[in-house]
Amino acid sequence: TYDSYMPFEDGHASDAAIQPSHSTEPENNTRPIVRFQRLGDLPAAKEVPHLVKGVLTVGQPAVLFGRSLTAKSFVAADLGRCVTTGTDWFGRQVLAGCVLYVPFEGVATFPGRMHAIADRLGDDERGLFADRFSMLPDPLPLTQKTANQAVAEIIDNAKALEDDTGVSCRLIVLDTMFASMPGMSLNEDATATHVIDIAKKVSDATSAVTLFVHHPGHANQQRMFGSSASIGGFNSIIRIDTPGANYDKGIGISPSEARDVILDKYKDGESDVTIGRFHLKVVEVGRASDGETITSCVVNPLDAEQGSGRPAAGQKKKRPTGQ
Repeated sequence: TYDSYMPFEDGHASDAAIQPSHSTEPENNTRPIVRFQRLGDLPAAKEVPHLVKGVLTVGQPAVLFGRSLTAKSFVAADLGRCVTTGTDWFGRQVLAGCVLYVPFEGVATFPGRMHAIADRLGDDERGLFADRFSMLPDPLPLTQKTANQAVAEIIDNAKALEDDTGVSCRLIVLDTMFASMPGMSLNEDATATHVIDIAKKVSDATSAVTLFVHHPGHANQQRMFGSSASIGGFNSIIRIDTPGANYDKGIGISPSEARDVILDKYKDGESDVTIGRFHLKVVEVGRASDGETITSCVVNPLDAEQGSGRPAAGQKKKRPTGQ
């Protein structure tokens, strides 16, 4: 330990104030001070497990963001489908497990999205999705006042889901960051630290990827909203883009509009790559009391040749034939 730090009036410490004591352990003997490790002390390098190969790392926080109507929540739910069924996501290998989706907004329509996904699956995959995909209704906000209780509730539900299914919880989706923290300014560094702290606590306790669904900045729509401190804290940043939409003229985005899923940041590998392309397929999920059709949407992956023509990751663009 060090003697008490006694600065001079000008803010500088004396040499005597920072001399180390003779002991290399703290007084309570709970944590040794000298703990450095040389190469020979380090464990052998290990393969980093991925939830989605080259996109999401197990136990690391991530964020998925995009403009309004770009289908952020549909993409997050589709990722959950792939995790529960163990199927590839845009051609990338996925680690199977259970999923806890925490909708802080759109709770009324979210069950319809789950039914829309399930109705398109075969019997085996539908059974896995029904068993492993769950929603946490009426979640507590993640504000400073209730964050500890809210995080504990999320962790407890994830572990209960694991006990019930017998498989690990691999993905926890918090949708959206704005709705989860009403009244807090996401432009402040303190809030960004708060967001990352929540994501890491949930991931550390469950080993799941904690995925926030978020919005872009006002001035720069290619960048997630908020303090730059949060950007550094996320292991993966995924962006949804609609290159064909004319936002300036206020034109809405139709379900058939092609969208890109872009990996803006990935600490463990390649960044700035197109993961895949998709549009939304409208499906019927029920009937209202007046006879009107109740619909929802599902993500429908597109070939690399459609839309902007930029090939998805791992795919080569085909050359036109002589015809």
